[in-house]
Amino acid sequence: MAVLSIVAPAVGAVWLGTHHEELRAAFQACKRADGEWLLVAVVAACATYFAAAASMKGAVTRKLPFGQLLAIQIAGILPNVLVPAGMGVAALQTRYLLRRGLTMAEAVASTAANATAGAIPHALMLIVLLFAGAVPVPHLAFGGSTRLFVVATVAAALVAACVPKVRRAIVSVARRLVEHRDLLAGAGSTRRAALLWGGSIAIPMLHAATLCAIAAALHAPLGPGKIIVVYLVASALSAVIPSPGGFGGLDAALTALLTGAGVPTATAIAAVLGYRLLTAWLPLAPSAAVCGVLIRTRVI
Repeated sequence: MAVLSIVAPAVGAVWLGTHHEELRAAFQACKRADGEWLLVAVVAACATYFAAAASMKGAVTRKLPFGQLLAIQIAGILPNVLVPAGMGVAALQTRYLLRRGLTMAEAVASTAANATAGAIPHALMLIVLLFAGAVPVPHLAFGGSTRLFVVATVAAALVAACVPKVRRAIVSVARRLVEHRDLLAGAGSTRRAALLWGGSIAIPMLHAATLCAIAAALHAPLGPGKIIVVYLVASALSAVIPSPGGFGGLDAALTALLTGAGVPTATAIAAVLGYRLLTAWLPLAPSAAVCGVLIRTRVI
């Protein structure tokens, strides 16, 4: 798994180093972006932290200050860039819950329930959008590079499934879901259930909305419905091969799927760069500052 985590960043770095013309065209496209749509993208990206805080609040049976939960989500951006698959913010959330007096078992269970509640709506939304006819699959003109990426991802998933440690991890997760099903149901509280599932549904939709707004700012010839499906598919595929901050895996998946759906390569690269800037790179400085404050005040 450690080897897999460096494959995607390495491939991404090689690709960037060998596609100078596409990158230059992408930067030119960024200069012509619509400022109003970029503002919409900024608002949508910021709203993801409020949705994540709401989801976390719903996963915990104790009353916790929403402001602190929001700060935890912002502080989690920094460690998320350093470790794969959102493990950074999960570790930060667990540490925060321990500081608030929860036992290790309670803290881990709440964090696991929060993560699970995030994965389930993501998968369900993807299935509904694809099979309800909102976005006909044949209209997504996937190119050779897209097919190659999908085949490689599926192959990696099959190889990983053959590894005993991976199989044991899947069984362990399934067992925890059964053990902590009460947390996923909001522990008998309608309000907590609404926060948990409402926030979990809002997070991927807001990320997709951010990408949609950036694509609109760049005048990409692709409707919001297809962009939402592209985002959901890309994020699901990138999760198969974890990498720090999703660098490489998510970027390659988004670029390949956008170009396969008919977006010019330069515009697709510009859209992905803009999305990553808003959701990963630009928030690093505020994240570090918030993380420092939380440590000094012993919140975490």
